[in-house]
Amino acid sequence: MVLCTSVVTSRDAVPKSEMGSDHLRELPRGIVRSLLIPRFSSGVVEDYDEKQMLLQEMTELMEEEIRVQEENREQSNTQEIKAKEIRKRALENLKLKKDEDNDREDFTPTKKRNVNTDVLMFLKEKSTTKKELKQEELEIRREELKLSRTKFQLERQERLQKLEVEK
Repeated sequence: MVLCTSVVTSRDAVPKSEMGSDHLRELPRGIVRSLLIPRFSSGVVEDYDEKQMLLQEMTELMEEEIRVQEENREQSNTQEIKAKEIRKRALENLKLKKDEDNDREDFTPTKKRNVNTDVLMFLKEKSTTKKELKQEELEIRREELKLSRTKFQLERQERLQKLEVEK
């Protein structure tokens, strides 16, 4: 039978190696005491009630979360190291290619086709066709308005004449 007389705190309940973020490592002292002190103070194994079972599950979940965080941290560190190595090799290859290009005496820069001019020409043609189409639509609209005005005036004149005839 082991008798424990020391007071257990929340920091004693979770080892420092397993401590993760602050919200996981700081258990309320009352919860820790209710879990650990009865075990140590009496020599008898007590039956778990629902509260103690839930608290035990909570601590297991917290430990699992800490373990997952450490695995993620390790995985991100290894990925970062691999990425640095790849960048370093790419820079070295680029430097080697530049040195080879500078060493060649007959090196002539290749002509690059200016794609921007083709795109600009296309856009310019498109805008001119749009303008022309809009101008034609405006002219048609003006003609329609003229016709509707003349029609309205003719109908008005006819109505006036009918009124005069009826008088």
